[in-house]
Amino acid sequence: MPFKIFSTKFFFLKNRLLLTVLLTFAATSIIVARLFFLQIIKYPAYRDLAAKQQSARLILEPERGDIYFKDKNGELFKMAATKTGALLFLNTKFLEHYDDTFNKLNAITPIDRGIFDKITKKQN
Repeated sequence: MPFKIFSTKFFFLKNRLLLTVLLTFAATSIIVARLFFLQIIKYPAYRDLAAKQQSARLILEPERGDIYFKDKNGELFKMAATKTGALLFLNTKFLEHYDDTFNKLNAITPIDRGIFDKITKKQN
């Protein structure tokens, strides 16, 4: 009789261990299959989705209004206004051909020749 109890407990222990191993194997197989599906099968769809999210470019222009003040007669005059334009930095230490540089820059954005000459003649 004691031998039968021992063999029954061993049988249940063996079944529990087998069940645990099978459940662990099944869960691991499900996870591996899902990862394969997402990373291999669905790769093109997720690549395109990521590209759409990363390539959104938009230049935001700040819209500011003009600032007006009233004089003592009640008339409005402009104190500050928004101007659009370009800012140009020129290092005259490396500048050798003044006329060629002026012509190339003037083709891109209009530059006053007098201001350009004044800046290029200035010693740093």
